[in-house]
Amino acid sequence: MPDFNQANEFVFTLPQEVQEDILRSLNYSQSTIDTYRSIRDEAPTDNIYYRYNRYYNQMKQRLIGQIYAYNVMGIYPVYGWSGHRTEFFFPTQEDCDLEYDYYLQCGE
Repeated sequence: MPDFNQANEFVFTLPQEVQEDILRSLNYSQSTIDTYRSIRDEAPTDNIYYRYNRYYNQMKQRLIGQIYAYNVMGIYPVYGWSGHRTEFFFPTQEDCDLEYDYYLQCGE
C-alpha cells in the first residue's frame, strides 16, 4: 500500500488557497463531465447524442491531462474514495487506510 503522506508531501506545503484552487478546478471538470454524460444519455436525437458524446470525451481527456500534469509536479489528487465519493481530494495515509478497509469489507 503506498504511503500517501510521503507521496503528497509537496501538496501539503502549498498555501491552502492554492490547494483549494487545484481541487476546485478538478471538481469543476468532473461536474462538467457528469453534466455532458447525463445530457448525452438522455438525448432525444442522434445529433444531440453525438454532439454531447464529443464534448464528454473532450472534457474527459482534458481532466486526464490535468491529473497527469499535477502528478508530474508531485501532486496526487484522487477521486471517489471513501468519505469523498463525489469529489477530488488530496489523500492522507488515514484516507488510504479507510479505502483499503472498504475494499476488504467488499470482498468479504
